[in-house]
Amino acid sequence: MNAVGNPDIGKIYSKLKKYPNVVGVAYGEVFKDGKPTGELGIVVYVTKKLPPEKLLPNQILPRQIGGVRVDVQEVGLFKALPAERRSTENPRTWRWRPAPAGVSIGHYRITAGTLGYLVYDAKTGEPLILSNNHVLANENRAEKGDPILQPGPYDGGRVDRDTIGYLERFVPIRFPWESECPLSKAVVGLLNFISEALGRKTRFQAVVQVANTVDAAVAKPISEDAVTRKILEGPDEIVDHAEEYEVGTKVCKSGRTTGVTCGVVSAVNAYVNVGYSGGTAIFRDQLIIRPENPGETICLGGDSGSLVYTREAPVAYGLLFAGSENGTLLVANKISNVVRELNITFAP
Repeated sequence: MNAVGNPDIGKIYSKLKKYPNVVGVAYGEVFKDGKPTGELGIVVYVTKKLPPEKLLPNQILPRQIGGVRVDVQEVGLFKALPAERRSTENPRTWRWRPAPAGVSIGHYRITAGTLGYLVYDAKTGEPLILSNNHVLANENRAEKGDPILQPGPYDGGRVDRDTIGYLERFVPIRFPWESECPLSKAVVGLLNFISEALGRKTRFQAVVQVANTVDAAVAKPISEDAVTRKILEGPDEIVDHAEEYEVGTKVCKSGRTTGVTCGVVSAVNAYVNVGYSGGTAIFRDQLIIRPENPGETICLGGDSGSLVYTREAPVAYGLLFAGSENGTLLVANKISNVVRELNITFAP
């Protein structure tokens, strides 16, 4: 890849997020006619590309920032990927004991997601089931000790017969909220007074936005033989995780809905807006992964929680939690952030 500079994606995202239809910014592959050019640039993800004539002059995205090319890519919305359809024909939605990574799992009050991997508590050495917050902790709504089912509820899992573990801990997903700061409220009140006095309909709010780094949780299995470190249709074992991330790295994942799909890291250091049932959350320092053949499906609802691993060696690389609406882009947490936030290890 031909790299240019080292752009501050967080700063650029702060400037560009106000433009129409922008849902993410990253440093990654520049495309032309639907194919990667081998050049790296600032990638701006939009729900829909609009022709210049339909935009005001101040709404047109710049072609370069700091001498680095800007590439606008239409992706629709990014959204978390719990299961959207029930399935009885897919073996990955069946009951497995011991359960490998890549099969259906979920908190007893969600639909279903994917069992990511069997990891270990870095402090106690106890085995733990890794997946997403929205798969194991129901988007912050769960409590420690809640039943985790395999298969997930959408796939027929029941508490009385399919409990494979209990929620141990999760990293809360932080959604934007209205500020209670008196100074912020006073400023907003003044702006709204001026707006009303001028006869405008615009109204302001003091909204606090905090960027997340991971959507992750772990559960304690009911027994040591309930889960295996085998990845279904993948490596027999993973004992290490990545610390460095590069555009062009070839990776795979094993998920509940689409099985094993492989692709290429298309962008790093991404800031993305991700839709959940509880609202839209901002994530920073994410990986964007595309299929090797642009346009193919790489993930769908129910694949959330899948472990992303490198193809050349069985090394954990990311944790899938979201994707584009059409399934052609996969969004994953960097696995090093997951390891740090949950205090886990891949080595037994």
